[in-house]
Amino acid sequence: MATLAGNLMQRSRCPYFLNPDTPCNKRQPGSGCSAVEGHAERNAVLGASESCAAVHPSDLALALCAVDATVCVRGASGTRRIPVTSLHRPPGHRPELDTVLEHGELIAAVELPALPMAASARYRKVGDRASFDFALVSVAVAVDPDGDRIGDVRIAFGGLATTPWRARRAEDFLRGAPATADRFAAAALEELATARTARANAYEVGLERDVLVATLREWDDVDDGAPRA
Repeated sequence: MATLAGNLMQRSRCPYFLNPDTPCNKRQPGSGCSAVEGHAERNAVLGASESCAAVHPSDLALALCAVDATVCVRGASGTRRIPVTSLHRPPGHRPELDTVLEHGELIAAVELPALPMAASARYRKVGDRASFDFALVSVAVAVDPDGDRIGDVRIAFGGLATTPWRARRAEDFLRGAPATADRFAAAALEELATARTARANAYEVGLERDVLVATLREWDDVDDGAPRA
């Protein structure tokens, strides 16, 4: 509890997972997913399957994905290194398996690479209210600006996917591109083009777009003539 590895390994906060009186494939494999047919406001819009639509809850995992961190894992078979971007499993047909760790393995360390862009990193989270710590949407970004263009960029979306969601389509859309608010918004929508929404959570697509734009505009090199938020 209250450790870096514990944060990475925390389980879902889906209300159906937490309620023992409702069917949940993550809690009891094969029992069904109440969230898929239930109230969808907190369901994942990226990475969900027919077996599970639970959103991944970790803020820290998102930040570590954006800087290409690695976890060092120890177990009976020895030590291995796993990129944080590969640590968490999409639900598929086995939503009870949250990560790729084998039985008996333990996260012993987390390695952060010495990247030039690490000093230019941001994390932003939006929630229902200040008293709640769970993100409706969030974004972690590491940027290496190149004048009025984006040199390199890493982006991770949170609050709307079944795993910490590395936004690689948005990254490809931005690399070498003009650093403008319109380009940032288009990059977000490029990533979210495959989002599967319901009426209750469709607003998250626009909210994630706005959060990404606001975060990327924090760099001094970005100047599109619009007033700063």
